[in-house]
Amino acid sequence: MTMEAINDYHIIEKIADIRGITYYRGRKTDQSPPVIIEFINVDRASHSKIAQLKNEYEKIRQLDRSSAIPVYEVFDYQDGIAVVTEEFTEKPLNKRFSPGKTDIDKFLKHASNLSRALGDIHSCGIIHRAITPANILSN
Repeated sequence: MTMEAINDYHIIEKIADIRGITYYRGRKTDQSPPVIIEFINVDRASHSKIAQLKNEYEKIRQLDRSSAIPVYEVFDYQDGIAVVTEEFTEKPLNKRFSPGKTDIDKFLKHASNLSRALGDIHSCGIIHRAITPANILSN
């Protein structure tokens, strides 16, 4: 699917296609900061699964900025859901730490922050379901 815009967001570039989610970098106007748009194709998802996804993203919008990437907007778009988040430059954990080459103090600080962030997410009733080093972004 080639897009030039999603609702009010001009698409700058397609970043990736990962397991039914297409990631785009975009912006509302030339002066606005770039955002990330996750387009979740739900053409094979049940109505309850779609409602669950929307509900989880709405809960994430309420979290402390240090616990999750800020979600600005969630809306229906074509055959899916578009989630607009702050642009992020964080690296996944599997790119940040190398086995045997990581400073233990730095690792423990990240582990503590990760535990707090997951606790915040779980306190909202959200279960991540895909906690892997590749899926956790860290700055």
